[in-house]
Amino acid sequence: KLNKKEITTIMLSVHTDGLSTIVPSLLFNLYCLAINPEIQEKAYQEVKKLIAEGAPATKEIISQSMWVSGTVKETFRFFPIGTEIARILKKDLVLSGHNIPEGSNIHINMNVHFFNEQYFRNARVFNPVRWSEGLSGLSEDAKKVRKYVLMPFGANIRSCAGRLLADQDLILMISRVLYHYQLVYPENEKPLQQMFNTLLVPDRNP
Repeated sequence: KLNKKEITTIMLSVHTDGLSTIVPSLLFNLYCLAINPEIQEKAYQEVKKLIAEGAPATKEIISQSMWVSGTVKETFRFFPIGTEIARILKKDLVLSGHNIPEGSNIHINMNVHFFNEQYFRNARVFNPVRWSEGLSGLSEDAKKVRKYVLMPFGANIRSCAGRLLADQDLILMISRVLYHYQLVYPENEKPLQQMFNTLLVPDRNP
């Protein structure tokens, strides 16, 4: 059972760490929508149906949106914030013929397969609906391991404590922006890239 100090520490960490990850994630989402106007329009039409004029965005946006929630997932595929998942082996492991002893520090690159056609059909195409119920944009191999195909917040008991808050914030913020604004990326502006700064963040303010 956690004591009051531990609970306070965890809650502060969720909110402060969330700022350093949600902000660049939001920028990448808005960029992806700006350079894909047809997808932006579909997301906008979806938001208009889910948000009544003048009403606040609600949890229904999160549970019912396909284009907006799919955009968040697809943006994580194109612009992952983290570089790896680190684990310490609790027991010896044989992986692809390599013997890895207990206690080894393992770093798993979770991004290397994001543009692999083995897992994603038309991998270079930004397609939010690949994450919808039908999973039409995922290969058969990806469907078998879909829980692990995209893990922006890690996995299992060591996953990010703020993952639900981050997902909710991103979907609600994107929905609100789309409801009020049309996003346009200047034609003469070079494409947005990532740079490493502890996390993978935009190389400039778009």
